[in-house]
Amino acid sequence: MTRLTMALALLAPCSLVAQMPARPSPQRGSGTASPTNPPSPLRGSGAAGPIDVPVPPIECWWKTDRSAIRVGENFQLTLTCAVLDTERVSVVVDESSLDPSALHLTPFEIVGGQRFRDILNAPRKFFQYQYTMRVLGEEFFGKEVLLPRLQIAYRVQNSLQGGTALQGREAQYSLVPVPIRVLSLVPPGTADIRDTPLDTFGDVETRLFRSNLLLIVAGVAFVLAGLMALTLLARAAVKRRAAAVTRERAVSPFSVLRAALRELGTVRVESQREGWNSELAGRAASAVRL
Repeated sequence: MTRLTMALALLAPCSLVAQMPARPSPQRGSGTASPTNPPSPLRGSGAAGPIDVPVPPIECWWKTDRSAIRVGENFQLTLTCAVLDTERVSVVVDESSLDPSALHLTPFEIVGGQRFRDILNAPRKFFQYQYTMRVLGEEFFGKEVLLPRLQIAYRVQNSLQGGTALQGREAQYSLVPVPIRVLSLVPPGTADIRDTPLDTFGDVETRLFRSNLLLIVAGVAFVLAGLMALTLLARAAVKRRAAAVTRERAVSPFSVLRAALRELGTVRVESQREGWNSELAGRAASAVRL
């Protein structure tokens, strides 16, 4: 009995320690929230009862698609933000200043950009912008250029009973600048400046095949055009020959007059020899009519 009592006394403190909830450590982001609007607490529940866990209302960070860039070269800069979005508390971000046409990140130039669809992962909502950027200037060769500090305005909105929303005052989230390395246009070990061609043997072979194919098509089209021209010429010659055959031959007036005089002479000779009759009279009238 004594041994059992001692064992229970030793196990009791261990059981109490196991039941005590651990205090979570606050999350750290890539920026800092303004102290005028502290992070809204997110209430959770533990084994010993509800506790208040401080959760930052907004966290944002930069990401580039490459570690170093060149002057005049386009690169992708991605801005990702995670905001608190629950049934009781939600963060409303002023995204008008984050639009690619409105954002200015001097000395970088924003060429274009887009906004992706939001992703909801309770208790946070993620939104993301992607910017196509470049830097111009001879003074940036071989240096690290910092992105300017970006201020993001937001408000914390609390939902009350009855569906009423209570919106807090505007706060600022400061995004930590990110250094971007700018390389020189020509590496130090380069002996001469020469643009390297991007074409390969495969590209040359493809273009050669395309040129041969177009040459064959052009030859076939030329032969077809020649055949069509010969067909048109042959048809024109046949039509001209047919027109020449069907055309009536005309007799000159001199030939007609000479034939009429000859016929009248013949009628006169025969009338003197045999006398006039109806046949000779008809022949004479026909000659005179001509």
